[in-house]
Amino acid sequence: MEKPAVSLIGTGKLGSTLALALAESGYRIIGLSDNDPARLKEAVQAVRPAVWGSDPVAVTKGVELVLLAVPDDSIKAVSDQLASRQAISKGQIICHCSGFLPASILVANKMLGASMASMHPLASFSRPLSPWIRYKGIYFGIEGDAVALARIGPLIESLDCFPVEIKTSRKNLYHLSSVVASNYLTALLYSARQMMQSAVSEPGKAEAMLKALAGTVLENLGEAGLENSLSGPIERADFQTVSGHLEALNKDFPQGTELYKVLGRLVLRLAQQRQPGRDQWNDLAKLLD
Repeated sequence: MEKPAVSLIGTGKLGSTLALALAESGYRIIGLSDNDPARLKEAVQAVRPAVWGSDPVAVTKGVELVLLAVPDDSIKAVSDQLASRQAISKGQIICHCSGFLPASILVANKMLGASMASMHPLASFSRPLSPWIRYKGIYFGIEGDAVALARIGPLIESLDCFPVEIKTSRKNLYHLSSVVASNYLTALLYSARQMMQSAVSEPGKAEAMLKALAGTVLENLGEAGLENSLSGPIERADFQTVSGHLEALNKDFPQGTELYKVLGRLVLRLAQQRQPGRDQWNDLAKLLD
């Protein structure tokens, strides 16, 4: 199947990275649009599209696929602008990259005969124009029209990634799950760094130590899965250690006590699933309540 010609509206961290990856994978990037001149210029220099500018309408002509990589709050406005100026027509596909909003937010263009979809990369994009090698093997949550998905799926696979259809009615939970596994993981490590910094004697070592530790956890998850990767004092039913943690938190880091208890109860639930019936579970549950 011939690769579709593509234009992207939005050249931020995700949009510019996708544009570069698609160009390197043999897609013709016809146009790039962004209302930030500096950001757009950087993306244009890397991707070399045929057309670029601040007006999104100008980059939609002659392409099969228009990708909206703009913030969630701007998707409907950009979509409606394209529809009001009849920039999208029958046979074209318009697709946004939000993990929260449904493809149906693009409905104004569907009324003009276009197909619509959403494709959300399940990954963290921390800077523009990131090398795609970092993202090979990730998953994309997709939903929308059958016609659009039939083209979006092969595009994702050509990037060495995996498309997974998401239930539109549960897309909010899909996105919530991804936020907990990414943004909240960063926040959790931030909290852990605050504690570690007070315990190590060498300045600047705390973050490196925790990143190395988290790396081993992710490796274990890849090899053994969630349930079989659990370790630590709760999994071992070390009542004295858990009690000591809570004493240290109450004394030196009281704002972390509730976080420890909430996450501790989840760890306990996993441990109970693996080893049901241990007498120590009840005592730990009371301690973490």
